Amino acid sequence: MVVIMLSPLIPDIKHPKWIIAFKILEIIGSPRAKKVASKLKVYDIDNFLLGIKILVLSDLFEREISNLVSEINHNYALKKQFKVKSEIKAKDIYELQSKLDYESLYVFLRRLFQNKKRRKSKKQETIIIDTSSAVIDLNIWRNKHKIGKRNKKYKYSYCPSIGYYVGYKLILAINQNFEILGFEIHDNSPNDSKMLLSFVEKLVRSGKI
Repeated sequence: MVVIMLSPLIPDIKHPKWIIAFKILEIIGSPRAKKVASKLKVYDIDNFLLGIKILVLSDLFEREISNLVSEINHNYALKKQFKVKSEIKAKDIYELQSKLDYESLYVFLRRLFQNKKRRKSKKQETIIIDTSSAVIDLNIWRNKHKIGKRNKKYKYSYCPSIGYYVGYKLILAINQNFEILGFEIHDNSPNDSKMLLSFVEKLVRSGKI
């Protein structure tokens, strides 16, 4: 039996991945996020947003939900970032995420992460564009015939590293100052090459690059 020991998550305000994580957690925990969730008639908004935060961080740092929850419960710095005072139970997060409606979650993320208007700049910038699969299902065996509630339809995607999954495809553009220039979420997880050209063209037409 091989046991893989993961290094503990230590929030670092200077690390690029943590800078992105802090920004995403800040947006998901914002008053605006609560308004968006309220308009979508989300039940128990606080737990809904907590579940989304944990889902994002577990994917970003490649942690199982149960392991991440355990780390949050025993790490004051992580607890502070998640703004939780009481102990989080992994089973509650699993239960919450198993009830997430695919379309409602997609609309929530699209409305929450709408691009803000940005002033045009003639200064030369370094632009980083990245794509990532955002997995939302809890089926660790990747069995495309057994997942979630019965008779519930899902859109499946395929990635060589993880197999079949239910989720989204994220494409993100940032500059050297970690400012978000563009952000799109695709619900059918298209190939990177299909997203890149149209994404860059939109950024050029908007004057952001």
